[in-house]
Amino acid sequence: MGALGSGRWVRPTRKKTVTGCVQLDIRQLARVGALQPGTWLWVPVLDCQLEVTEHGLVSYRHDRQAPSTPPLQGPQRLPVLWRVCRFGGQRPIFQCPTCPRHVYLMYGETGHGWRCRTCAALAYPSQWESALLRQMDRANRLRRRLDSDNCLMFPVPQRPARMHRRTYARLVALIQRHEGGLVPAWQNQLQADRAQLTQLTQDVRQGV
Repeated sequence: MGALGSGRWVRPTRKKTVTGCVQLDIRQLARVGALQPGTWLWVPVLDCQLEVTEHGLVSYRHDRQAPSTPPLQGPQRLPVLWRVCRFGGQRPIFQCPTCPRHVYLMYGETGHGWRCRTCAALAYPSQWESALLRQMDRANRLRRRLDSDNCLMFPVPQRPARMHRRTYARLVALIQRHEGGLVPAWQNQLQADRAQLTQLTQDVRQGV
């Protein structure tokens, strides 16, 4: 038997998630200085290379592919734009090659190249969790901002050192609001599980 709220994962029509694709984060590339023209990057999972050109474009090139994979038509170019920051400096950002969206993350799949999350029709893993699990995850993330080892099983942590009292009060209020909604979410989850179990029992009796 799966974990609580895991029944949604068996749907055959669910979208693929971002964790199943290779992610290319332009912020990380800029942080390590990999956006210099002439830089080459190797992506072994997709068996491809990325080249940073003099015009600020990142080009994609297949070297080898599986026999069942349709080949790409030539190199794929990923335009890189530079946005002016409010307090000075510039920030790089991708422009999706298949749509006009500006994104920081590109997702790569064999045979499809690099696309933004919308064009690749990808979902976040949390979108396939139940409302109860999402509520618990929000509360736990807030608690970890106060104490990295805290969770729902323990009392709300004390105010960390150097944290403003107003910030601490705001986080505690958010924790109480999310944890207060766990009881209704738990009841809704129990009703959904009970209905699913009833339908399953009826199908077994009818020999479906």
